[in-house]
Amino acid sequence: MNIWAVIVAAGKGERLGSYKPLIKIGDKYMLEYSVETISKSNKIEGIVVVCLSNYIQFIRELLKKYDLVKYVVPGGKLRQDSVRKGILKVPETAEFVLVHDAARPFVSVDIIERSINAAVQKGSCVVCVGVNDTVKRVEDGFIKETLDRDSIFLAQTPQIFKRKELLEAFENAILKRLVFTDESSLMEFHGIRPFVVLGDNSNMKITYPQDLELVKNFINSDVDFKKLSEKVYEEEKVRKVQNYFVGIGEDIHPFDKERPLYLGGVLIPFEKGLKGHSDADVLLHALIDALLGASGLDDIGTLFPDTDPKYYGVSSLTLLQKVSTLVYSKGFKIQNIDMIVFAEKPKIRAFKDEIISVISNTLNIDKIKVNLKGKTAEGLGFLGREEGIYAKAVVLLKKEENC
Repeated sequence: MNIWAVIVAAGKGERLGSYKPLIKIGDKYMLEYSVETISKSNKIEGIVVVCLSNYIQFIRELLKKYDLVKYVVPGGKLRQDSVRKGILKVPETAEFVLVHDAARPFVSVDIIERSINAAVQKGSCVVCVGVNDTVKRVEDGFIKETLDRDSIFLAQTPQIFKRKELLEAFENAILKRLVFTDESSLMEFHGIRPFVVLGDNSNMKITYPQDLELVKNFINSDVDFKKLSEKVYEEEKVRKVQNYFVGIGEDIHPFDKERPLYLGGVLIPFEKGLKGHSDADVLLHALIDALLGASGLDDIGTLFPDTDPKYYGVSSLTLLQKVSTLVYSKGFKIQNIDMIVFAEKPKIRAFKDEIISVISNTLNIDKIKVNLKGKTAEGLGFLGREEGIYAKAVVLLKKEENC
């Protein structure tokens, strides 16, 4: 796989008050850090550095010691102009181009390797980090709404795309006089959905003087940036995994000819219902136990005992509402629900959509998160003899972090 890198170092650094790539951090210039890290990858065939025209000769001399640096070229007025000029120096035989900002000097070898692997497999890659703070959308100085931070990521570099597609997108932008702040925005407009790889906060972009001071403090301390970067990435993976909880619920009720049949909160027209202390909604009882199990709460029999008269004949939708309040109060969000009703009769297909709507409305979640299936026992056992109904539910919860 032929992959080249373009390192963008053509910004004037107006917000920093100095040309960033040639600021000394420790014993090296800022630009050298990125060049050195990318040079360690055996998957990169060559590097093009794009810089301000009046620094070309100095940077060429500076980077002579890095064999992978094949070209140092002047940038353009806009960032996308500079990236395009760099790509034009990349051989047409290169399939992918990795674009990285020189202002992110502490990108790790691990991020470079994972990005390349993802791009080869998925066709593109953008390094992003999640947000830890609660995200607000503000209009006219007032909070308009709170956004779901689980779906919000901050784009970093490297960003990797196929050379031909990236160049075509740049040419299209020139024709339409469009300006984009990064390659992923450009490619999204071009109809390509980039794949995301998790980065880390040590891959920060140096923009303001305080950013530079923070970085210099790290350099002058005993902190190993490489180890810190890997540690942050691993902890982020673990944190995301540990935030998910699975619960399983099951329930069985025998038929009772004297009672109505409720399944999933819906009255089912059938010749017999189910025997139980409440309304005996076997499906909701399984769902309730799954929710309680995933959130680490007591089971349905403990919370709503059949020895308590106040629960006699109670609607299981009322119990589901009570349980959802408990679950949500513990900081959980429902990611999805999958349920099965096992019965020879009645067939639930005709009532499936109504049941899903009732459950999703009760739990205040999107219907797409709720699934329901009906199965028979093929004539076997108590189900096959039409003596009752068995239900099973699986729930995935996500624990919301404190703000």
